[in-house]
Amino acid sequence: MNRIGVVPAVLAAAILISCGPQGSVGMDPFNLNPQMAQIQAQDSLVEPASFRRYVLPDMQPWSLEEVSTFGLAYANSNDRLVSCDDWTQISPELITGQRIITFQLGSANLGLGHLRVRRGPQMPDGWHFFQTTSQVDNAGQCYSTEQEIAVVPPGQNGRWLPLASFSLYTEADDGSVGELVVCQMKRWCCLGSSPTCNTIRPPCSLGYQTDNIDSGTRDVYPFHWQDQFVPLQNVPSGRYWFEHKINAARVLIESDYSNNSLWFKIELNREADTVRIVEYPNASVCPSGGDETH
Repeated sequence: MNRIGVVPAVLAAAILISCGPQGSVGMDPFNLNPQMAQIQAQDSLVEPASFRRYVLPDMQPWSLEEVSTFGLAYANSNDRLVSCDDWTQISPELITGQRIITFQLGSANLGLGHLRVRRGPQMPDGWHFFQTTSQVDNAGQCYSTEQEIAVVPPGQNGRWLPLASFSLYTEADDGSVGELVVCQMKRWCCLGSSPTCNTIRPPCSLGYQTDNIDSGTRDVYPFHWQDQFVPLQNVPSGRYWFEHKINAARVLIESDYSNNSLWFKIELNREADTVRIVEYPNASVCPSGGDETH
């Protein structure tokens, strides 16, 4: 499966670009990212009579690919351990040939806003990344705002921003989630949009950037893409809770962080060299029972 690449469109930082409303507005109130509070306050000073509501992406794990492909593999030569505490820390240790759990990876944007991320040119301190988000006023007029969200250090070309973390937790005596055993951070190389929920109607359009996940679509990575795994070195047989947490580092600006995790229980048998899901997650669904396109 080929990854999708797009041509970046360069926008000046923090300018507002007018764009006509598209589709039906009908938006629910958003829980705004605290990072956006400063911009919101500035907007209210510039135009006190005009209320603008942010129209943001809402990133959620999509379980379809993950549960159907969840299995064991061997680490490749380009796989590295990436810290979940500090996603800029990449271990130089070679783990080629070590046993890992891996899977296909679906990352859905189920919000009303498109995800648009732009990578700037390399600077002495690395690559600066910017996210463009939408606003809409009471008249249905759309605007866009760009904000810097992260810096990727020099020497980490191709491992861009953190997309998700994958963790194993012990199973407590009562069957609940126990202690953290291992965690791996996945960083993306490029993002694209596969049709997923065709009833989501974004009210605003946004030009394409370096990386994009349209509203109502999902990005899909193939089985065992770079750094897309759970390391099993020194992990014994047993039952574990698996967590896939999208936007784990909270780098991306989105409307709701409370729905970013997908949980299910697995059984790992190191002697038989097997792994299986013993408690499945609820299937991912489109908002308000929207139609799904696989």
